[in-house]
Amino acid sequence: MKRTWKSIIAIVIILSMLSVPVLADETTSSMMKKLENLMTIIQTYYYKDVKTSDLIDGAIKGMFGVLDKNSTYFMPKEYEKFTSNIFGEFAGVGIYIEEGEEYIRVISAIKDTPGYRAGIQPGDIIMYVDGKEIKGFSTEQAASMMRGQAGTPVRIGIRRAGVSEIIYIDITREIITINPVEYEILPDNIGFIKITQFNGHVMENLNKALAEFKAKNVQGLIIDVRNNPGGLLDEVVEVTQQLIPKGPIVHIKYKDKPQETYSSTLEKAPYKIVMLVNEGSASASEIMAGAIKESGVGKLVGVKTYGKGTVQTVLNLTDGSGLKVTVANYLTPKGFALDGIGIMPDFEVQNTTIDISKEYAAITGEKSIKLKAVSLEVLGVQQRLKALGYKIGSLDGVFGNGTLAIVKQFQKDNKLKLDGTMDADDVKLLNDKFNSLMGSKDAQLDKAIEELKKMIAQ
Repeated sequence: MKRTWKSIIAIVIILSMLSVPVLADETTSSMMKKLENLMTIIQTYYYKDVKTSDLIDGAIKGMFGVLDKNSTYFMPKEYEKFTSNIFGEFAGVGIYIEEGEEYIRVISAIKDTPGYRAGIQPGDIIMYVDGKEIKGFSTEQAASMMRGQAGTPVRIGIRRAGVSEIIYIDITREIITINPVEYEILPDNIGFIKITQFNGHVMENLNKALAEFKAKNVQGLIIDVRNNPGGLLDEVVEVTQQLIPKGPIVHIKYKDKPQETYSSTLEKAPYKIVMLVNEGSASASEIMAGAIKESGVGKLVGVKTYGKGTVQTVLNLTDGSGLKVTVANYLTPKGFALDGIGIMPDFEVQNTTIDISKEYAAITGEKSIKLKAVSLEVLGVQQRLKALGYKIGSLDGVFGNGTLAIVKQFQKDNKLKLDGTMDADDVKLLNDKFNSLMGSKDAQLDKAIEELKKMIAQ
């Protein structure tokens, strides 16, 4: 992990239960006695046996129920999952999954993870984990079975399209690091960065993008935080410090101590910026959006953000459970309290992104697609080639000789290497041509590009 726990400023503080003072007075003692009596009544009269520990956990959850919606008590397994998400690390096989009709379906394998190296493919149906059939399991149940201590083995049984027998794959779990940053250079030398969450690995991956942009003299950035739910305060502060000129980024207001302000020290902003936001942009995403907008370095395009203007501290209790408690609210650089309100973009554009994945299988280009392959990615190639006018035969996901001939024709037409294998370059060009044919599917992105070009030209 890149950062020690103590570095998670104002968001994560690890304490033991013993370190949290409890003040007892006559009222507290009376209420504790009431709670004890109620537990006795339940265990005496309720028609099923109830563990004392379950009643205590229920009482604690009830206490948090009277607070705001962002304050939560986590059972040990819930807390483990929460911290895995927020820090962007967990021990497992490294695959994204979803619930199918009966079994769990693989969306994709994360690059350079055990699942990826073992050959797990999009569309694979997971039927068994360590010999246990998981029919009817939720994604959470299946993921819990596949996660475990790094270095330990797990056997996964899958059904794959075009293969009659169950395929069993033995995988050794590893620490999986989630990279929340995607980037590319768009036409006209525009840098594009998508941040899916401000977990513990944003800066290390953002630095790679910024280094490449600097080397290629990129002058303008589009930063996409649509549907980014937030994350760690120190990460969003560090990111924003790379982008806006000298001045405040965010003000944190606590109940019983002075307001804290986090600031940038840059003499000059390195880029013109347009930021994409929507109703799913929350918390840390809104901190960044507010700083970019109010610093004057950039504009916001999209729709009004979610409106989460509070800060939570996480307490790790000695039994493995945990608490997430709201301890402060935050203000934008100019003092706007956005909680429950959100931030309005400079250019309001409704989200018209069309999800074509229901009609066309995804192709990523992460793995070469070759003769005799059977997968959803082959189907995706066939679908796109047909849409582009090639006389493909059956759309069956099987890379046979007929598909091979059409792939070679596509490569010949576009002056690609004539080898009949769809590598990353082939897939990118195929996707580009297909997307161009389908027309613009993202009005917000189109508007962001339009406004950024104007800003750069000024």
